[in-house]
Amino acid sequence: MKSRQDGSSILAICSSDIEAKSLLTDEKEMLLISSSEHSLYEVKELLDPILDYYQIKSEVTEEGVQVEISDVEDEAFDALLNIMDSM
Repeated sequence: MKSRQDGSSILAICSSDIEAKSLLTDEKEMLLISSSEHSLYEVKELLDPILDYYQIKSEVTEEGVQVEISDVEDEAFDALLNIMDSM
């Protein structure tokens, strides 16, 4: 399932082994991506082309890959969703 509403973005993605949750931290909206089958560094490596192209900030934490989506345009957001769907 995936959805996004302008203003207060909402996201939930559940594929076979990828889970993404929308978080609000310190006035920034973050996407926390985790995987049961891939290491977090593998997930980050798969996301890197999209993150680099759209200049989206991210980091690997113990909980998952945190991606800052506060000011991400719809095109970039859709690209993230597509790459996660393909994992």
